[in-house]
Amino acid sequence: MQKRNTHTVWRFLALVGQLGFALITPIVVCTAAAYWLSERFGLGGVPVILGIFLGLGGAAVSFLKVMRLAQRAARRQEDEDA
Repeated sequence: MQKRNTHTVWRFLALVGQLGFALITPIVVCTAAAYWLSERFGLGGVPVILGIFLGLGGAAVSFLKVMRLAQRAARRQEDEDA
C-alpha cells in the first residue's frame, strides 16, 4: 500500500510540473517573438501586447490538454481499481 501512495505522489508532482511548463512556455515564447518583431521592424508596442494575448490563448489550450490527459489517467486508474 505504501508503494502505491508513493507512486501517486510522484504522478501528481509530474502532472503539476507538466502543467506549469505548459502554462508558462507559450506566453514566454509568443511574447519574446513579438518583442523581437517589434524591435526588428520598429512596430512599437502593439505586437508585444498581441503576443501576450496569443500566448495566453496557447496556455489555455495547453491547460485543457493537460487536464484531459489527467482525467483519462484518473478514469483508467478507477477502472483498474474496480
